[in-house]
Amino acid sequence: MSDVSIKSTPSGSAEAGAFGPVLFLISSSVAWLLAGLTLALVASVKLHWPGFLVDCSYMTFGRIDAAARNSLVYGFAAQAGLGLGLWLLAHLGSARLAGGWLIAVAAVFWNLGVTFGIGAIIAGQSTGVAWLEFPSEVTPVLFLSFLVMAGWGVVTFCTRRNSTASPSQWYFFGAMFWFPWLYATAQAAVVFFPVRGVVQAIISGWYSQGLFELWLTSLALGVLYYLVPNATGRPTKNLEYATLGFWSLIILAIWTSAKGLVGGPVPAWVITVGVAAGVVLILPTVLISLNLHSARLFSAAFKSPTHFLLLASAVSFTVHGLLDSATSLRCAQKFLHFTQFPPALRELQLFGFIFFALFAGIHTFLGRIGVKKSPFEILGGVHVALSVFGVFLVIVPMLLGGWRQGFLLADSQQPFLVSVAAIHLAFLARTAGLALLLIGQLALAGKLALTLFNLAKPLGKPALALFIETETVPTSR
Repeated sequence: MSDVSIKSTPSGSAEAGAFGPVLFLISSSVAWLLAGLTLALVASVKLHWPGFLVDCSYMTFGRIDAAARNSLVYGFAAQAGLGLGLWLLAHLGSARLAGGWLIAVAAVFWNLGVTFGIGAIIAGQSTGVAWLEFPSEVTPVLFLSFLVMAGWGVVTFCTRRNSTASPSQWYFFGAMFWFPWLYATAQAAVVFFPVRGVVQAIISGWYSQGLFELWLTSLALGVLYYLVPNATGRPTKNLEYATLGFWSLIILAIWTSAKGLVGGPVPAWVITVGVAAGVVLILPTVLISLNLHSARLFSAAFKSPTHFLLLASAVSFTVHGLLDSATSLRCAQKFLHFTQFPPALRELQLFGFIFFALFAGIHTFLGRIGVKKSPFEILGGVHVALSVFGVFLVIVPMLLGGWRQGFLLADSQQPFLVSVAAIHLAFLARTAGLALLLIGQLALAGKLALTLFNLAKPLGKPALALFIETETVPTSR
């Protein structure tokens, strides 16, 4: 598998100091990816086979589904995105990653916090608030761990040797601030000092939108804005579009939360702001898509599996943005709100856009530090093929089934059970897709294990060199 080429730079010795902490974050993220997809598969089976594991109280749908979602977001996406961000901040800034050992220690505590939180959810100790299900004891651990990792990332950015920052650096630098702000505010207002009434729903929706539309999107776009020009051999054009897309995304994304509360006991002006922001969010979608899509990206997509992941991620970003803006209108929200369409749209964003971008970054990073021209490189191709096909089976049937479900629910002549039966085949396809996706991640884990094995060889690179400055940096073509 030919990974995206990264040229050697004069700062190679400094960049090598980032490899150890980043490798630990990526290795941990892949472990959580396997765990999260396994739990998601169990939860999906329960949607069309309610009697599955019915005698085990720890395996109820509510617990398993929440545990799966949090594993995939806080376990995989957060760590993989942060690890790739730290690496690329050092690489693009020609700077040494500051605080390598402290980042690794903070990553250990992050994983301990996520482990305790997932265990608490399965044990029935969830807070019941979407994406904030971890018990309050976990909050300080995650918050402080992230502050340590992000803080050294900010230091790395500020000590860069290149005075001009690229769009990729903009998004990674911003991501270091978005999460602490969102997480601390939501935890304070919903968990520790809960506000009253419908304000809780507003803040919960605000955090959910910020988590995906602002933070995780920034991490994924940071990867794409770096890897796409490398894949196409053409630097990002129209930096004015990139600048306007960056600032419009930051300004608009956080205001879209109330669009999901149409019909609820919420002040009308709050919903109107959410609907308007959701529609206008098409602006950054179009501007960023103009930067990412090009004829060369389509032609390069078939040169290697990693390049194909970049194309799939960019297309998913555009499709999600257009669908999200189109369905932000009140008429669409009333029609689709209580269907499987919104969850499928969220999974398109998470699996199709964010995961594919992070997968491409992981493959590139592994090629940078280790395995080259190995018989096991076929694992990379298997991973990409099964992941893309699996995500297709997860998303497309659910989007189509959710749309049809909306028509049936709107028809007063149709019994409710008809709308339930209409989504049954989509649930079956989703289960099959998650199974393929899980098998594909076993191939990714195999490639990662092969990389770690090669690095651990007695004649290979000493493990300590991954955390400190060295004289040379391996390159991949």
